[in-house]
Amino acid sequence: MQRHILGVVTATIAAPYLVSLVDYLSALMIDGPKSFMGLIDSILLGTNGLLFFRVPTLVLASICAAILHRLKLRTRGWCMLGGAGVGLGSLGIMVLSVGIDIGIPQLLLMSLSGALCGWIYWRIAIRRTPENARAIEAE
Repeated sequence: MQRHILGVVTATIAAPYLVSLVDYLSALMIDGPKSFMGLIDSILLGTNGLLFFRVPTLVLASICAAILHRLKLRTRGWCMLGGAGVGLGSLGIMVLSVGIDIGIPQLLLMSLSGALCGWIYWRIAIRRTPENARAIEAE
């Protein structure tokens, strides 16, 4: 249980920074080279996202992890799919609370970063390696 809590908390902390980083990298590919200050702005944006949306995202991620655990869906793919769902749910919370306009890029951005966070959760909480596979199945 401790690994699951640590995985949810770590993925929730990483989420806004991943959103900012993926957004910065996509702008870098589209607009060309950006300054170092653009990266600093992305980090600050991630910190603001963490401060303002950490509790709702933590609740969504906890519910998702509990459902995945209850249904015994412990593969990397299911965790990444659940993370993508949490990312889209977090986008919905942002739309309702801040009133931002969304489009396809925002949906892709949030689902991609959510999937990466799902992978982080899977890596911390489940870690399907040969050494600990039997211990995980015994839970």
